[in-house]
Amino acid sequence: MNFLLYKSDQSNFDTIVFAPRSVEVFNVPPFIKKITPFAFFNCNNLSEVIPSKNTVLNTIEEYGFAGSSLKNLIVPQSVIKIEDCSFFNCYNLESVLFEDGSIAERIGKFAFYNCKFNYINIPESVEELDDGAFCECINLTS
Repeated sequence: MNFLLYKSDQSNFDTIVFAPRSVEVFNVPPFIKKITPFAFFNCNNLSEVIPSKNTVLNTIEEYGFAGSSLKNLIVPQSVIKIEDCSFFNCYNLESVLFEDGSIAERIGKFAFYNCKFNYINIPESVEELDDGAFCECINLTS
């Protein structure tokens, strides 16, 4: 499966800007730092994101996975920001787990809007939990 990588500086290809809409599982390469807006938008076959052991992923930008059919999400401990609407309308999202030792600081507006998981472990490191981050998550109990 080919992904379009973006060169953020003179020597590193470290950003995912586009994923084929047919992707089923995304194994996050260890050198990826950022997922850009709409990179996985409406990926209707995507069921799982699997971080590599030594991932440096630190930002999931606006609408990064919005509208995808993602079912399970493990948020790597290296992720600092989940921006606005990152997982907006991920109707099938049943499980969100932040890895132990998470350094997440921000969960943006409507980040998990209209997802169906019933539990999320928000790390103590989160300083900014924006309005509506879990709006319309009708199954969320804790």
